Amino acid sequence: MDKVIDARGLACPQPVILTKKALEEAEEVTIVVDNPVSRDNVRRMAESQGCEVEVKERGDGIYLHLRRIASCKAVSSTAPASGPTVVVISSDQMGRGNEELGGSSCGPSSTP
Repeated sequence: MDKVIDARGLACPQPVILTKKALEEAEEVTIVVDNPVSRDNVRRMAESQGCEVEVKERGDGIYLHLRRIASCKAVSSTAPASGPTVVVISSDQMGRGNEELGGSSCGPSSTP
């Protein structure tokens, strides 16, 4: 049976948390929200968990019907990452501690 959650009036992330808990217990879940932010957040979470999402806007709220099409547990890819390699360098020295030891100056220090 379809589980129904009324999340109208609840601030994010509460609708997402309630939806995630419901998906652990039921194959199909309908959640009612009252704003576009909650609608979008619930939809993204459900799709990332392997669920099909159907949205219907009515006068009394936004109804999202979620149905498992894959396990609604974390859906992960076993394919290796592809594309360019990105390297982030967040400092001009190696490690932490004495700047003189880890700094990027080339050549001898100018201080005696």
